[in-house]
Amino acid sequence: MARLLLLFVCLIWLSGCGTVVRYLDATWVDDHKSYEEGKPLPALEVVPELKQE
Repeated sequence: MARLLLLFVCLIWLSGCGTVVRYLDATWVDDHKSYEEGKPLPALEVVPELKQE
């Protein structure tokens, strides 16, 4: 009886993990495309007061 209960608890736990993963996959934003479409920024300029001579 204890083994059956343990099996039942394990099955419930594993099915819960699948539900959580599906929920997280649906809510996380995939920013891979925005990364690929990004444009490079212009080079930074250092003001003369901060340059070391």
